[in-house]
Amino acid sequence: MSAEAAQPGFGLAPEPVPDAVTNRADGPPTGFAPEPVHDDPQPDATVRRPAVRGSHRAEPAGPDEPREPEQPEQPSWWHRDHPISAALVGFYTGMVFAIVVPGAYAAVMGSLYSESTVTHHFAYVLLVFLVPVVLAIVKATRRFGLFMLLGTVSTIVVVAGVAAGVGYFLYKHG
Repeated sequence: MSAEAAQPGFGLAPEPVPDAVTNRADGPPTGFAPEPVHDDPQPDATVRRPAVRGSHRAEPAGPDEPREPEQPEQPSWWHRDHPISAALVGFYTGMVFAIVVPGAYAAVMGSLYSESTVTHHFAYVLLVFLVPVVLAIVKATRRFGLFMLLGTVSTIVVVAGVAAGVGYFLYKHG
């Protein structure tokens, strides 16, 4: 077997390495006994088991012991501490925000009012774009707000640039 084929990701598993004591590749290594099996249906009342997998808190062993109050589960490290999380979520939120909010505003207003009323009041949707600015000012949401503002502005610039390019092309060649 080649060294490349034994590396992970090539679809082949590496060959088993023989045990140093028994020179066997299968079975448990010597010196380890299997866990004993208990047939007792009632667990020992003094044994304390973890309450939640991965948790360091333990359940009380008996009914007389007080129980600790349940803590709400914290978000995973990706959502809580990863340095890219706020940047990605903020940027893509800004992109969606720049496209969906004006479109939804125009659709709802168009279904409720006449066309002249909608075109007259469409400028009010621009007030919604103050949301990323406010988020960028507030200290707790500053990083998210800055990336949301970046996503919003870059989307508007790209859409305006493409619209200007297509308009220019149609004007010259149309």
